[in-house]
Amino acid sequence: CSLKDELLCSICLSIYQDPVSFGCEHYFCRRCITEHWVRQEAQGTRDCPECRRTFTEPTLAPSLKLANIVERYSAFPLDAILGAQRSPFPCKDHEKVKLFCLTDRTVVCFFCDEPAMHEQHQVTNVDDAFEELQRELKEQLQGLQESERGHTEALHLLKRQLAETKSSAKSLRVTIGEAFERLHRLLRERQKAMLEELEADTARTLTDIEQKIQRYSQQLRKVQEGSQILQERLAEADKHVFLAGVASLSERLKGKIHETNLTYEDFPTSKYMGPLQYTIWKSLFQDIHPGERWGTGSGRVLVRVGDITSEGWGHHQPVKETHWPGRVTQHKLEKVGVFLDYDKGLLIFYNADDMSWLYTFRQRFPGKLCSYFSPGQSHAEG
Repeated sequence: CSLKDELLCSICLSIYQDPVSFGCEHYFCRRCITEHWVRQEAQGTRDCPECRRTFTEPTLAPSLKLANIVERYSAFPLDAILGAQRSPFPCKDHEKVKLFCLTDRTVVCFFCDEPAMHEQHQVTNVDDAFEELQRELKEQLQGLQESERGHTEALHLLKRQLAETKSSAKSLRVTIGEAFERLHRLLRERQKAMLEELEADTARTLTDIEQKIQRYSQQLRKVQEGSQILQERLAEADKHVFLAGVASLSERLKGKIHETNLTYEDFPTSKYMGPLQYTIWKSLFQDIHPGERWGTGSGRVLVRVGDITSEGWGHHQPVKETHWPGRVTQHKLEKVGVFLDYDKGLLIFYNADDMSWLYTFRQRFPGKLCSYFSPGQSHAEG
């Protein structure tokens, strides 16, 4: 407080502004002493407000040192100066006063540094600065440590996901291979069965045709014999001989006349032609129909949604599923497939018509699961 008192003008009681002196070693603001003497012009004398010494023609001399001290005092806060301790390290001609500018993050000297450099800055003593920066750096360290823990957990999670992805991909390769191998096996079985059925139909048809050929060949020879008998009788020119042979003609032609009543039966190519692939698919569908199935830890069920009329599931408009966090489809959704792999924590929804993926829910299930279906928010009419 004594330092501040030394820097106060005794006229205005404020810190010196352009301090001057005039011979008695007392200092005043230039403006304050000038106004004081103007008020004394009527008396014809000029005195010092402090010691009352009079002067005839006083000359105002600026005090550069005092002005410099005032400037430095104004630039640095009083509490910092009062709380400063002297350092044993020299600072040119002065002992360095321990001040610290928090704004510039640097140590400053009350005597040597330019005050204007730290004007309006946050300046404090070294002890307070030490505590402040210690607290600030500890907060930064805490933030970095939290970030380190977060990154460590993230890397742990990513590495676990990496291992799980590799494991899942390996398992999926086996699953896909088994699924397609089953389809291939079913196709091979369907192919074998269809070829065997074709061979049976072919053998049966060929046997029937060969039997008919043999029968008609025998009938043809008899018909030819009967034709020859009739031609010989018709060639007889003698009327008496011709008529005499007519009586035995019926007996000779017996068993020689046969009618051709062959009906052509088409080979059953229709069941092997036409939409053959669709026919095969329909037969396979009976074996791989994704209806309700249960196994060890897995299940699959179909949900028909054709009559659901809640938001996004309109019966008369395409499904947009704005509330669905998975795949958006513009097509009308008739059946939703739900696939559960309990052990792997997977619950998958898909379009059961084209088997396109809709959404995958991943969660380690804590216990028994029960199916529950809701169409969403109820309509006003219930």
